[in-house]
Amino acid sequence: MIHVYAAVKIIRSRRMRVQFAGQTALVTGAGQGLGRAIADELLKRGASVFYTDVRPEALEDVDVSSGRATPLVLDVRSERDWEAAAAALRAGGGIDILVNNAGADMMCAFETIALQDWQRLMAVNVDGVFLGIRAMIPLLADAAGRRPGGASIVNISSILGQKGMAEVTAYSASKGAVTILTKSLALELAPRGIRVNSIHPGFIDGPMLRHGSQRAVAAGKYASEADFIAHLVKMAPLGRPGTAAEVAAAVAFLASSDASYVTGAELNVDGGYNAS
Repeated sequence: MIHVYAAVKIIRSRRMRVQFAGQTALVTGAGQGLGRAIADELLKRGASVFYTDVRPEALEDVDVSSGRATPLVLDVRSERDWEAAAAALRAGGGIDILVNNAGADMMCAFETIALQDWQRLMAVNVDGVFLGIRAMIPLLADAAGRRPGGASIVNISSILGQKGMAEVTAYSASKGAVTILTKSLALELAPRGIRVNSIHPGFIDGPMLRHGSQRAVAAGKYASEADFIAHLVKMAPLGRPGTAAEVAAAVAFLASSDASYVTGAELNVDGGYNAS
């Protein structure tokens, strides 16, 4: 006889495996870090997933053995690339879930920012989201009526899109734009059955955090990468960096029919940072 608790765990596990069966997702910036974790999580839960990244070499290790993972080179700044992605999805039957994760960061004093560097950051973090959503709206609207809970767009913003931080002004401005874009689109697209929500990761252990720590040390602001990360972690009441898997689980929730009455929301995965 199976213990009741064990039976519940089995049922939940089976449900997770088929949660997105028959559905298609596209994840940008899926070559590494958060994007890879998000794409892997949706794949694990039954979705067919387009793993996209601007760097072909970052997609070489995508496991295609399931028949549901498709690597696709995509520069989110390119209108032509987004049109090609939409055409590929249309030919394959459409898209149910769009995750705008691709992003760039910048850490420096505001007055030292060159215009071209500002524009380069905004092109990835803001223009990329704009172009992606605009290209996918017709396909998502087509899927919305066939999918429990409607179609779903999940935008990866940041805690720095909610609160400021010195010398991260350009990044904060770009993520603030994503936050408000998400809310406005949630209102605009609700009549078409498309839910739009944002995830706000805190300090997540991964490539972006490591690159930031290296730059901080190189600039002479911290003695070591460990010192820099320890400084950030002190700002999170849970006292540790987050993991990519924790962010991916939050994305899966917002993308699923479990969140069918959730749109225009900001979901923080930040160890309590924004509450402090």
